[in-house]
Amino acid sequence: MKWLIGIFLIVLEILGVSQVMGNSGQIEIIDHISGSHFVAVLSATDIAHQRNWDLNTSTIHVLKEDASLFVAFLANKDSQSSSPDQWVIDLNSRKELTVTAAIPWLAQINGTKDVAELSGSSVAVIETALGIFRSHGLDVGDYQIDVIRQGESFTVIFADKDRPQGTVGSVGKPGFEVELNRKDLSVLRSNFVR
Repeated sequence: MKWLIGIFLIVLEILGVSQVMGNSGQIEIIDHISGSHFVAVLSATDIAHQRNWDLNTSTIHVLKEDASLFVAFLANKDSQSSSPDQWVIDLNSRKELTVTAAIPWLAQINGTKDVAELSGSSVAVIETALGIFRSHGLDVGDYQIDVIRQGESFTVIFADKDRPQGTVGSVGKPGFEVELNRKDLSVLRSNFVR
């Protein structure tokens, strides 16, 4: 899916739309996740925040088994954080599972699959943009979320999850984007995408 986003961004740059994204610099896709999976991540990060775990040094996985969702936090190899190396949150029971118990158990369940992966450092970026997005009465569950880094800013793009592949622009539900300053995540601009 990242390759499709890459092609989309190249087309935008050729059409001159990348200038709308604010500043110059190489465009880099940081993360891509469905809105419903991000809501699951947010639910699990509430528990992580209560325990003062550092999400910026983690990779986050959303795992699915039948109707159950689990969110696994895995510390990056070079992390110097005091957070645990790995932890899993069962979203049905809202309980923390030890990785020793959870990972072998999850691996043995038929149908368990990693349905989303997200850098922990993208959580604050998306969460900031999500506040602006929701202020327009939009439902994040209806969208795919892309985090893009270009120059001194992040751009978070909310695109209709049902839009046909290869479609440029907004089709169906209105697309929306929020540009944030990389240093302090202040909102530089936000707008609907045509």
